[in-house]
Amino acid sequence: MSSNCNKIDFKKRAWIAFQECSSALENDQLAVELRPRLRDQETAFSGDYDYLMNPFRFEEIVHLFFRVCVEHAVSFQVRQRAAFKHQIILFGSGELKILFEFWPHAELTTGTHSKGWSFLTYERFTKACEAGFKDETLALMFVCHLFFKRKDLSCCQNQWRLEEFEKRMDSVVEKGGQKSSFAEKVRELLKGIMQRQLSLDEVNRMAINLLGENKIQLAGCGAAKRSYMFAKARLFFRGWGARIVPCVGPDGSGKTHFIAAVMDMVKDHSLKSASLRFKNLFRKNFIYAHINKRYRISQDLPKNSADEELAPILYWFALPAYVWQILKSLRKKAVFMDRFFLEFMVRGYRENEGQDITEIKGYSWLCRLIPEPRKLIVLTADNELILSRKAELSADAIQDFYSRYISYTVSQKISNVLFLNTHLSGPELAERCLGSIGVLKETNK
Repeated sequence: MSSNCNKIDFKKRAWIAFQECSSALENDQLAVELRPRLRDQETAFSGDYDYLMNPFRFEEIVHLFFRVCVEHAVSFQVRQRAAFKHQIILFGSGELKILFEFWPHAELTTGTHSKGWSFLTYERFTKACEAGFKDETLALMFVCHLFFKRKDLSCCQNQWRLEEFEKRMDSVVEKGGQKSSFAEKVRELLKGIMQRQLSLDEVNRMAINLLGENKIQLAGCGAAKRSYMFAKARLFFRGWGARIVPCVGPDGSGKTHFIAAVMDMVKDHSLKSASLRFKNLFRKNFIYAHINKRYRISQDLPKNSADEELAPILYWFALPAYVWQILKSLRKKAVFMDRFFLEFMVRGYRENEGQDITEIKGYSWLCRLIPEPRKLIVLTADNELILSRKAELSADAIQDFYSRYISYTVSQKISNVLFLNTHLSGPELAERCLGSIGVLKETNK
């Protein structure tokens, strides 16, 4: 870990990362901010920023945050908090954090009660933008949001947002043209809300009608319910990896030091947690140990490289041992395991002689057979720091390693993924980890 960690202004770094990520989201058309919010440094560390995202590009969003946060030595967390809601949290100093919330659709109410629930998808929102109605659609979605959540209109933030949308409508009307009439209708609706001339029920009905008049289509109630139930079922059945928390990162990212610091804090607070070495899942099997020994002697390879070459055999020895560990850990708060399957299912990481990085046969299929963990810790650092610790790794190997874990966590929809930057000291990393995955928090209540 960095000895200069106390000299780093993590609040400033998180603020810079926030600015870069929020700009890139809209510039790269990955997501659009649903409701405007002040972006000064003090406001950013309170409340949250809501985005409508393209659900098929969420992996790109995580890659964006990863790249920016590694560059600025910022830790961040990716969580799925509800059936559709994803959160990305940038950590500053202490308890300071910046929260992004991402939605694949905007929830609306087409009737007078919850049975009229429906939504506007990102795809249909994009079509409205292509027709030149981006700001008008966002304004109407905010009006519907006020009704859907039964918001207090006297709230300063809601008043500020209404005024902000009114300014945008003024700008469209001043430009004139055929589309200005739509903006003018939206502006009048906003004025009716601010002057308290219309009730929330009335403005919601008028907003839905305006969306329909301009061919901005909503997904119906039936489609909404089917999508919601499917997502709920996925949340219920996933994550049968129980209490195992894999702690992953390229060789040299600080896994050993990190787990030692975590276990020291576990001991200090008397938590029901333990640690486990992934390699013991297969190396303690006498059959695999015999195969590995004979292979590495014949090929003159170190143990890690031999394990990499023997990945198809290693997998089938490690899998039943991993399932057994899951069953043994059911009463634990967490079992922190260094490394995970993916690292040993790819060849070429530890070969520095120009060998290409390749997947073992059936890689994608085998990934689906791994019991999914509910939580994952990814230790991050820049290439310079990792290479200074483990010179045998190439920059391409480091990049590929992180890319595979990001792809795995997004595709498997792991509900809590913590990307910890190792510029923090060991105790600080341990406290951040145990607090973020809920182990230390539950004890302190």
